[in-house]
Amino acid sequence: MVNQIKLVKLPKEMRESAEGLKKLLDPNKSKFLKMLPDGEFKDTLLPIINSYMRKSMAVTTNPMYKPPKEAVDEAVKAMLKIISKDRGMKDEAIATFKTKGVSDKQALNLFAEANVRNMIVDYKTFAGNPIEYLQRVSKNILNNDKVIVTGEELPKAFRKLLGEEKNTKSEVLQTITEMITGLETKKMYDEIMEIGLKRGFLKQNKGRLDTQLQPVGNLPGMGMLKSKISEMYANPAMLQALRGSQGLLDTLLKNRAYRALMQFKTGVQFGKTGLSFDTQMRNVVSTPMFVIGYGWIGGKGTAQDAFKFIYDDITGAGKSFNNQTFIERVGKGIKLGYLDESIEAQEMLAVIKKLNENPRAIDRFMTGTLNTKFMDRATQFYQAGDNVWKEYAYVWNRNNLNNIFKGNKKELIKQEELVTGQKHNPISKITNKPKTYDDAVDEFSAWYARNLMPTYSLVPEAVRDIRLIPLGSFISF
Repeated sequence: MVNQIKLVKLPKEMRESAEGLKKLLDPNKSKFLKMLPDGEFKDTLLPIINSYMRKSMAVTTNPMYKPPKEAVDEAVKAMLKIISKDRGMKDEAIATFKTKGVSDKQALNLFAEANVRNMIVDYKTFAGNPIEYLQRVSKNILNNDKVIVTGEELPKAFRKLLGEEKNTKSEVLQTITEMITGLETKKMYDEIMEIGLKRGFLKQNKGRLDTQLQPVGNLPGMGMLKSKISEMYANPAMLQALRGSQGLLDTLLKNRAYRALMQFKTGVQFGKTGLSFDTQMRNVVSTPMFVIGYGWIGGKGTAQDAFKFIYDDITGAGKSFNNQTFIERVGKGIKLGYLDESIEAQEMLAVIKKLNENPRAIDRFMTGTLNTKFMDRATQFYQAGDNVWKEYAYVWNRNNLNNIFKGNKKELIKQEELVTGQKHNPISKITNKPKTYDDAVDEFSAWYARNLMPTYSLVPEAVRDIRLIPLGSFISF
C-alpha cells in the first residue's frame, strides 16, 4: 500500500507535524470504517485501514487534464489484452466496428481506443465519489470484479492514463476530505431523518393513499457511506430540497452567452481585487474601521500579533514555527467561523464553483488558471486583509471577556444569551463535549468577530443571488 517509516527516522522538524497528522487521521479512519455499510468495500478496507491513503489522479483534480500520448498508447495495448481474453468483449467489438474494409484486428483496436477514451471523457460528467468512478471503470470497462479501495488496485497502465500523481500532500488531503465530508454529511442526513419522522415530512412506508410520496433514494455527498434516510419516502417538494434545487439564475448559467458574461465579470473582478495591489492595501486599512468603531482598542490585543499570525499562516508551511500548536490554532479559528470568510474572495470562489457545475472549455481554462500557486497566493493575501482584523477582534474580545468574568461561567452564559439573543449551546464546537469556561469564552469571542465584522456566510440569500447577475460589481460587502 503506502510506504511506511518510523517516526524516529523522520527529520526532527517533521515529527511534530507527522504526529499531529496521525492524531487527525486515525480517529476519522475509525469512524469512517465503523459507519461503512457491510460489504466487499468494507471487508477489503478493514485489513489496510491503518495505512489507507487514496491515490491522487489528475483526472479527478485537474479539469484540464489530458493524458500524454504514450500513456494513451500503453492503455490501448493493455485494453487489447483484456479484450483478447474475453469472448463477449471481442464479439461486441466486431459487432460495433467491423464494417467493409475493417479487419477483425482493426475492429478490436478501435474498440480498445473507444474504451480508453471513455475512461477520461466520462469522468467530466460523473458527479459521484472518485473511488466510485474508479470502481465503475474497473467493473464496466476493464471487466474486473476486483474491489477498488484506493485506486492503486487498477493496472499500472490505466493508473498512468488517469494521471496517477506522486503527490503525498494531495493523497492526504483527498483522503481526509473524503472521510470527513462523508461522515459529516451522513450525520446531517441521519439528523434530518429523525426530525422528518417526528414531524411527518418523511415516512418509513408508503400507504395506499400516499400517491404523492416517492422514495428518497441515494443522496449526494456521502461517498461510500450510506444513510437510512435513503429508505424513507417524501413528497416531491421535500425531495427537491434534499437533492438540491436550481433557481432561475442557476438555469441561466447553462446558457453559453450568459456564462460568457459571468466569466468576463468574474475575471474583471478578480483583476480589480486579488491582483490589485491598491485594493489589497485598501482592504487591510479599511477593515480596522470596524474595530475602531466598536472601541476594540487598548492593551487587550495587538495588531502586530494578528498580522504576524496571519502572515505565518500564508507563508510559513514547513517552517520551524509552523508546529502542531500553530496549525491547531488556525484550525480552531476556522471551526469557530471567524477566519477564512472574506466577502470578496468567497463571492468569486462561489461564482467559479457555479460555473464549473456544467464545465465547458473556457470554464476549465478559468479553473486551471486559478488553480496555480500564484493565483492561490494572491487570493490568500486578499483574504488576509479580513482575517488579520478578525484575528485581532477575536483575541481582543477573548481577553476582554476573561478580564470581566474571571472564570465565572454562569455569568458569562447570561451575558452571551443577552447579547446574541440565542439559547446557550452547552456542547463545544471544537471538542463536541460539554463546554468548559474557556470553550465558552472562545465561542463568544468568535461570535463578536464573526457577526460584527463583514462575513460572507451571513449575507442574505437574496443579496448572494445577485452575484450571478452579469452586470455590476459584487455587492455583498
